[in-house]
Amino acid sequence: MDRQAGQKILGDQGLDADADLIEENLARNALLNGSVQNIFTMNYKLSDFSDSAEYINQVTNDYVKQLKLDNVDGDILGVGSNYDSATQNMVVTAILFKKGPAKPVAKKATSTVPSATVTHVYNNNNEVKNPLQVGATVGNDELANALAGINNTILTGPKGEVIPQNILQLYYDALKGAQGQSTGLVGQKIYSNQNGDYHYVYWLETNEGTTKNDSWTVFMNNNKGVKYGDPIKVDVSATLTWGKPAAKPVSGVPTSQMTQDQINTAYATGSDTGASHEAVKVEKINNFNNSLAKGVDVGSLISLENAGVTFYNFNGQKDDLFNVLQQAGVNYIRLRVWNDPYNAKMQTYGGGVSDEANLIALAKRAQAHGMAILMDFHYSDFWADPATQLVPKAWSNEDPATMQQSVYNYTKKVLQDLKAAGADVEMVQVGNEITQGILTPKTRGDFWTNEATAKNGCAYLSAGSKAVREVLPSAKVLLHIEGMNQDTYRGVMNSWKNHGVDYDIFATSAYQFWLWANDKFTVMDTINGCVNMAKQEFGKDTLISETSWPFTNENSDGTNNSTNGAGHNNIPVSPQGQVDAMRELYSDMMVSGNILGAFWWEPAWIPAMAGWNYYQYNIDASSVYGCGWATEASRGYYPDSKLYYDGKPTWGGSSWDNQALFDDHGHPLQSLNMYKGFLNGYTSPNYSDPTKPSEAKDVTSGLQLKVTAVWNNAGDVTDPMQANATVAADDVNGLLTANVTKLLTGNKGTSFSTATLNQLADSLAQNGLQGTTEYTDAKGQKYHYVFWLAGQTATDKQWQVNNANKGAKYGQVINLPVTATLTPDK
Repeated sequence: MDRQAGQKILGDQGLDADADLIEENLARNALLNGSVQNIFTMNYKLSDFSDSAEYINQVTNDYVKQLKLDNVDGDILGVGSNYDSATQNMVVTAILFKKGPAKPVAKKATSTVPSATVTHVYNNNNEVKNPLQVGATVGNDELANALAGINNTILTGPKGEVIPQNILQLYYDALKGAQGQSTGLVGQKIYSNQNGDYHYVYWLETNEGTTKNDSWTVFMNNNKGVKYGDPIKVDVSATLTWGKPAAKPVSGVPTSQMTQDQINTAYATGSDTGASHEAVKVEKINNFNNSLAKGVDVGSLISLENAGVTFYNFNGQKDDLFNVLQQAGVNYIRLRVWNDPYNAKMQTYGGGVSDEANLIALAKRAQAHGMAILMDFHYSDFWADPATQLVPKAWSNEDPATMQQSVYNYTKKVLQDLKAAGADVEMVQVGNEITQGILTPKTRGDFWTNEATAKNGCAYLSAGSKAVREVLPSAKVLLHIEGMNQDTYRGVMNSWKNHGVDYDIFATSAYQFWLWANDKFTVMDTINGCVNMAKQEFGKDTLISETSWPFTNENSDGTNNSTNGAGHNNIPVSPQGQVDAMRELYSDMMVSGNILGAFWWEPAWIPAMAGWNYYQYNIDASSVYGCGWATEASRGYYPDSKLYYDGKPTWGGSSWDNQALFDDHGHPLQSLNMYKGFLNGYTSPNYSDPTKPSEAKDVTSGLQLKVTAVWNNAGDVTDPMQANATVAADDVNGLLTANVTKLLTGNKGTSFSTATLNQLADSLAQNGLQGTTEYTDAKGQKYHYVFWLAGQTATDKQWQVNNANKGAKYGQVINLPVTATLTPDK
């Protein structure tokens, strides 16, 4: 540890020689609190010295000479050196550190945003009763909760301290996301005149007096020097807009009963996607062994909580994630640790910020909920996986023998800290997905079969295993690879055997959507082949240390998902599919007896803020809190080949949100109940067995317009509507009346009758249906579309509706054939 303390501030990726940064780094990565007493850095040319003894003597004399402290008793001295090939100098750094209590936590204060100020009003030559005036303030109710669209924890900090720009950036990002690209902040109050109803649409102000700026500049100028506890100022312009505000997105409806437009709106705006309302049925597994590991990996949790993410229980109440998991039957938690996941400025690499401080905090929470812990050592400063096994910065210049000792020291130290914290560590994973190597700048397929690399790799594994045996004699040691290829697995395990590596359990990743299958062999055949080989040839039981299954192919934060689709496995992408995929695994465990359990990887890694519209927010939140898969700060350590795709950055939000067991707002999916359901069975209250139509319950079908023809004679607008367009019911003023909703409701799976569809046509045939989307021509004139049911007569209209919905059943979307006429706003 002493050597590493000095080494940390050396090299391109080392820590800056700043006392505050060093103190923070040691507290986060080594649980070492105190204060830096002295920092010494000096360059030496080795050619100036006759031998190493003279060099060491000179360094010692220089250090003592500059040290002007009276009492250094009990202080820790960390010394390190690094050769600079450009200058041919040896750079020597020493840090003198005094252990002491953690710095006191400053008194906190929270800034609020009570209202926005209207700085410009555009009425489009229309007069309404009691219109808005410049200088008026509009509150959160009028702005559809946009002002409160950020968790209070984000705007909480040391009282009286200036709010950093990156925090103000987050609040601005949230407002921009709510504003959207073309919708604005839709006012909820209705204003009227003799021509009908109106509402205001608000936009973040882009003007300061007569000066044209952008909304970010205006926002920052308004809040220059604002401190925690002060109100934040928001300026908006207001444009009077014809019609009532658009209906709010659907809520409380399962995704399977929503139209695609409704689903798209939900994933774009962060409204209810319906995922948590999707019902599942978990079939009991006969003679289920409830002592199997029913585990999850939640390494990203603290970073998400710091970013303001909230989780809920099945009753819809805010709750600690560990409570929700425990009540669902989870009995094991997997936690990872990285040596030093920060750059020179102590900016996080992201990925959940898996430093030792967060590790200990999560371990304590797991222990408090009676959960066992699988400790996962990556032996890297960031993600260790098949293609990347980067050496920690502090070990980068070590020879294999020294690095072996570093592995031992680090493993022992972290496990001792976990033990002191009272954590129940029952399994320790030495290395993560080490199929192609460990602690190497370049992975290779023959790492374990090439004697030179295998010898060093096995020495590192043995060093880690030795530390586990000494600190936690009863804990099981795991070695973890991936790929599910028997020949590869056999070659790796033979190498471990030949080099005498001491371990108990063979661990493997098993992502079914990435595994091979064909007409003769299923995905489970692939898994079982490797499991049986490990037992029969090496005497090792298997643990599935990573697995998951997607519940949707949608993207809830703008960052691309790691996977979409089912791959070679014939299982639906849905919450029920998640249940089915895991039931296959656990059923096979019961049959083979050689699998000790499975861990769902990151089931709670949801966005910092739900919705594609909040893409920038999620990128910036990740930079601040590390809650995305990576940040720009990881550049220079982590390879650009992983941080860029087609020349564009890939860092940002969560790439795993579609494989979570929670929706994008933190509500648990019904599939989470599978962990207790495997023992006793479980059926969602709203589950309807598709094989038993008689048990179906009433459902309400969605409604959408199908445009058969468009009349744009009234004006030349930008991006006019085209024939064959689909229009969501939410984009039509007053479409879903009580009578229409009643006609759309019936027993799920039962076909609509001709009479009902005729009634639906009759109820909508008399008047034009007013669209709420605005269109603008080159002169700024605003328009909207009016929709009319296709057909000349009432009978024609009935026929059109029936013909478009042949065989339609309750619960399916009903299509209304319409023509669309461009109409100027009044």
